[in-house]
Amino acid sequence: MASKNERAEMKTMIHQMTYGVEVEMTAITRESAAHVTASVLGAGSSVHYLGGAYHKYQVIDPQGREWLFVSDCSINAIDSNGRQADSRGAYSCELNTPPLYLADMDTLQNVIRALRNAGAKTGARYGCGIHVHVGSKEHTARSLKNFINLVFSQEEMLYKALGVDESRIRNWCVPMNNRRGGYSEHGTPTNFMEDLKGCKTIEQIETAWYKNFSGSAPEYCRTSHYDESRYHLLNLHRYFSTRGKDCNTIEIRAFNATLHAGVIRSFVLLVLSMNAKALTSTRIKAEKNPIMTAGNEKFAMRTWLVSMGWTGDMFKNPRQHLLKNLASNSAWRFGKSGDLYR
Repeated sequence: MASKNERAEMKTMIHQMTYGVEVEMTAITRESAAHVTASVLGAGSSVHYLGGAYHKYQVIDPQGREWLFVSDCSINAIDSNGRQADSRGAYSCELNTPPLYLADMDTLQNVIRALRNAGAKTGARYGCGIHVHVGSKEHTARSLKNFINLVFSQEEMLYKALGVDESRIRNWCVPMNNRRGGYSEHGTPTNFMEDLKGCKTIEQIETAWYKNFSGSAPEYCRTSHYDESRYHLLNLHRYFSTRGKDCNTIEIRAFNATLHAGVIRSFVLLVLSMNAKALTSTRIKAEKNPIMTAGNEKFAMRTWLVSMGWTGDMFKNPRQHLLKNLASNSAWRFGKSGDLYR
């Protein structure tokens, strides 16, 4: 468990980090979504059609930041009357936010609420999901390994807490030591986590990543936007392909589609806290959470969140969102009677 000072440091750090969110939706056109967003962002906002392969609409907010609405062929689109629509057509709609800070959370939530009120719909039935990015230029080989080990250690709990269905795990957010496809329900096991142990530099981590998940050299893989390795719970292809650029981020892909502003807030806080934990820890081991393994899911999640600074009113509702899908007892590790989960 992190010390009180370490938890306080993590709570401070998350206010200084940037994040971005991709929110997939349908039943609203990209043009309409852009104008709805501009109305929320206020006077001085402008809407522009950029076109291109993703048929982009751009909203420039009063601070000069770019909010994009793009098409995504994975969305099972419907029109505003609920009829099937073209997956690349006007009703295929994905919001890409600019880099934001926690101070911008009210703005993001107001945009989400306005889109929902304007008729946007989302959910697994429409093939939609949510991805959260966190700015990652400050990572070293040590902290990057920490992030990987953190996700590997907690991935079963994350999948369950987030309610990720099997098809999404299998296709779009595969476990850290598996490769998409093959004979296993969650992909084909690889040697990535074993190879990671010997990595001392970011370049070595990159080589291990692409070798196991794409089967090719980094200099080839990192230039491909849709490299096969991107489809993991923790997408490091995003990190390696943008390294050295202002847009450098790490992406978490496991979030179910929602237009509930409070749930999206909990997703963002979770990713920021995981990043802070990776950056501040001397070493995070690649060991499965023993409390989760023993079966007390809620206690495992609650104590893990506390170890990342999740205390106080700021985290009350987000914590409830992340505990609601888990079983057992959040207050007692071994159950109130002390005879369980041993």
